[in-house]
Amino acid sequence: MYWNRFCNAFSIVPVCLIENHHSFSAFNIREMRRSILAIDDSKAIRFLLHTVLGKDYQVVTAPDACSAMFWLAKKNLPHLIIADPQLPDVQDWELIAEFSSSAIYRDIPLIVLSSFDKDATAAKCLKYGIADYYTKPFNPLELTETVQKL
Repeated sequence: MYWNRFCNAFSIVPVCLIENHHSFSAFNIREMRRSILAIDDSKAIRFLLHTVLGKDYQVVTAPDACSAMFWLAKKNLPHLIIADPQLPDVQDWELIAEFSSSAIYRDIPLIVLSSFDKDATAAKCLKYGIADYYTKPFNPLELTETVQKL
């Protein structure tokens, strides 16, 4: 339901492009791993995040806000969200603002991966109460350390 309101509010045609690189059975122990939702329109960044973080976490990737909201609407709640504030189907920072203000998602740690200027990114992250952010290009090892601390 939330997904429908979200997509209708932005006149988005839903496209299910969630990339889950693992197939899990009900009894698969890997399901017990902490999950990360990574949202970025760059396939290379999504692949990098899955490769670097997939060893220790279940990483689900989405190329846009609508796909991410579709996955979340299926009662999936990740332990962490990594998101680019500049996505093709919403205004800049709109999805970040939604996560920060939502009663459902605001308690989920959020890391921003931004291609915006570092000062602009820092100001927006401060506005939305986000402590951890990286500007692209970023060091995957530093990101991994930050994820492990959360």
